[in-house]
Amino acid sequence: MGKWESGELVKLMKALDESGMRGFVKRNTFISYVLDKAFSVLLTISPKKDCTGVYFLMKNSDAGLRTILSMQIGSIPEEKKDLFEKFANKKIDFLYPLVKYADSQAFSASKQCCDPYADEWGGAIAFHSVYYSISGHTEAGDEALSIIASLARARTMACGENEYMLTLNHAASIINNSDNKIAEELIKIIFE
Repeated sequence: MGKWESGELVKLMKALDESGMRGFVKRNTFISYVLDKAFSVLLTISPKKDCTGVYFLMKNSDAGLRTILSMQIGSIPEEKKDLFEKFANKKIDFLYPLVKYADSQAFSASKQCCDPYADEWGGAIAFHSVYYSISGHTEAGDEALSIIASLARARTMACGENEYMLTLNHAASIINNSDNKIAEELIKIIFE
């Protein structure tokens, strides 16, 4: 699968702007669309046996951990829905205190501090006060989709290109720390 049609994201943002949707509805619609497309691409560049869907969770830590958006991407088998949701939450839950009490952005991805023996897995990232988590693919695939979600959100922010560039730099840092080739490839296909 090659690059998306040139300007597809710009066309979508223009259509959403013209729709009269409120900011958060527009932002969540855009994130949903981008993640759906990214998940389809992920399955072609990094297939996982029996993976037909993932669970996405986005939380804001300005006042505790408040859910901003949660949704299913693709088709999750009924018997796995609760498990995927539980793991998406758990990834944020163990990343949150590390980010909150760290002196720097040393911990910005759950993969940096996960412990499979404690049932803690990679796939969540934090940027500013927003946490993104995916569960259902591999750790690298989940993390890649979380990064894509953060970039999609930044594309819709009122501060525009500055926010996007900050997020892109943060994403590059996470990708370098975890050596996530899947995320690199997804970003090239979707955002370049």
